Amino acid sequence: MGSNIGEKSAAVLYFWGQSNMVSIHTDKNILPNKYKGIFDKIFVWSDDSSSFIKLNTNENYNMYPYIATGNGFACEISAAIDFQESTGRDVYIVKYAKGGTSMAVNTALLDWNVNSPSYDLANLFRSQIKKCHDWLDFNNVVYEKYALIDFQGYSDGIYSIQVANEFGKNRMDFYQMIKPFIGNLSIKQIIIRPHKDISPTHKLIVLQQLTTMANGGVIDGRTLSNVTMVNTDDLTLLNDFAHVDGLAQIEIGKRVAVAL
Repeated sequence: MGSNIGEKSAAVLYFWGQSNMVSIHTDKNILPNKYKGIFDKIFVWSDDSSSFIKLNTNENYNMYPYIATGNGFACEISAAIDFQESTGRDVYIVKYAKGGTSMAVNTALLDWNVNSPSYDLANLFRSQIKKCHDWLDFNNVVYEKYALIDFQGYSDGIYSIQVANEFGKNRMDFYQMIKPFIGNLSIKQIIIRPHKDISPTHKLIVLQQLTTMANGGVIDGRTLSNVTMVNTDDLTLLNDFAHVDGLAQIEIGKRVAVAL
């Protein structure tokens, strides 16, 4: 069913990343009324029931394994709601994010690198995508693999200049691995650029590589197409110089919806 593409088919949005994508330091109580309630046409995966369920922002919802922390939320809320409102399409959210992770090999953290011994998170995200697609196919949902959206890159500026320099190559390898599970790399790709004032020592190397990717430039002999970068530099960065606040998450989601 996933190959059936049309304006009225459901759109699957794939979110991945680090702590800013998880929902660190946010509280759903600040959501405007537009983003509160049960949404009949927007669905998130429930690992408890092994199925997609309606998005309900009045409750703490749980997507295997890390969609939100406590009462938190991230940009997928406003992104999905605004996109559904503007298109009329059903929306299915596939999300896999974990704080403190990187694209690097052999860090002390779980990582997204497909060349590391276990490539924990990349492999788990791939498994999550397959699980969600299998459910959609079994339930005869006509859907389009619509967009891959990430908020990632902070940790890769922390460790060393080597890790920062390898960030672009590692991401290209990740895209190549995930390609068979999301159709192809012509899928819309939204890169949420980390804030310019984040603290890592080698942040400029990482931010430049993300900008190069978004502009269709060459990274490790490869390029990406159909990429849009969402800027965060004008939004509020918390005092930890790592995370944006809840109002920024809402605005980022709005910008993602426009980019979609």
